[in-house]
Amino acid sequence: MVNGYATRREELDALTEQVRAWQVDGINLDEIGICARTRQIAEVAEQHLRQAGLLPADSHGAIRGPYVGTMHGMKGLEFRSVAMLDVGATSVPLPIAVTDESEDAVRHAHDLQRERCLLYVAATRAREALAVSWTGQPSRLLVANAASRGRTSDPQLGSQRRDTTP
Repeated sequence: MVNGYATRREELDALTEQVRAWQVDGINLDEIGICARTRQIAEVAEQHLRQAGLLPADSHGAIRGPYVGTMHGMKGLEFRSVAMLDVGATSVPLPIAVTDESEDAVRHAHDLQRERCLLYVAATRAREALAVSWTGQPSRLLVANAASRGRTSDPQLGSQRRDTTP
C-alpha cells in the first residue's frame, strides 16, 4: 500500500488503522516493524501508537508491540509487516544527507544512491505486507521508482496499478 496524506495527523491515524488491520489479519504486534527516515518522526509515531493502545507493556514493563525506529535501525531485522512513514519529498532523500549537485556532482550521485539503498533496505524488511506513506508530496525516489517499473498512478502515487497497455 502506498498513500499520501495532507497532514501528519492523517498519516499517523492511517498508521494506527493499518496496524489494527494487520492485527485483524492475524499478525501479532511484535511481528510489525514501523520506521521513518528520522528519529524525530519515529518518536512521534511511537507516541501516537502508545496513545492508541498499540504499544502495551507486559507485567515487567517491557513493551510488547511493534518495533518503532529509523530506517537505519531496520537493517538486519525482519517482520511480517512493515510500515514506512514520512517517505515524502522533504524527508527522503534527507536534504542534509545529500551533497548539493553544484558542489560535487559525483558525491551528489553517491549520496542519492545511498538514500535509495536505505529505502530499499527498510522496504525489504517486510515478508508479507508493506505500507508506505508520506505527508504532502511523495519522495522523488518513490516517483522515480514507480515510473521506472511501468506503473501508473494518481499524482500522489496513492493508487498504483500495473500499466497493462501493450
